[in-house]
Amino acid sequence: MLAHLGKHAPFVRLEIERFSPDTVPALVLGDVDLALIGASQPVPAAGLRRAPFYEEPFAVVVRKGHPAIARRLDLETYVSLGHVLVSVEGRRDGAVDRALARLGKSRRVALRVPHFMAAPLAVRSSDLICAIASSVAQRARELFGLRVFAPPFELPAAQVVALWSQRHDDDPAQRWFRDLFFSGRALSPHLRALVRRGAGEPG
Repeated sequence: MLAHLGKHAPFVRLEIERFSPDTVPALVLGDVDLALIGASQPVPAAGLRRAPFYEEPFAVVVRKGHPAIARRLDLETYVSLGHVLVSVEGRRDGAVDRALARLGKSRRVALRVPHFMAAPLAVRSSDLICAIASSVAQRARELFGLRVFAPPFELPAAQVVALWSQRHDDDPAQRWFRDLFFSGRALSPHLRALVRRGAGEPG
């Protein structure tokens, strides 16, 4: 996104904020241009437009040279290790825990962090492992040399939706900004493929 803006719109300024209860009225007023959140997150619909953005598969990241993981990651090894949980909303469990519970399994969460990029840093310097968004996992492999595995059990992809102000739906500048996401032009190749597979801004 930054590279695209630097080339095509160098005077545009981005501000990225954590989604909170205060974000909803700011979205309705147009003070926040766009929000990307999990589809399961409850948000009042009044004054907002909502569209599916993409479905994000999970991947598991581990450090190189992990003593318990060689060429493959099986379920028993997975549940025996300590885990990093990314909890943006502050919950003590997540989609992984719910999927494991359906199998009669559980895991030990040794570290809970509020930001996605904090998890690969923790994994890099420990024997903890983390199930995380595949786009983050791929970036962590590029930046930190982490190994990436598919989850050793059925784990539904996370659905991501976009929200924006209904009153600014036809604003040319905001439509241009949203199109950077929905067209995939300003996204990484990995995310672009996911968006083109499942997104479609209405209108």
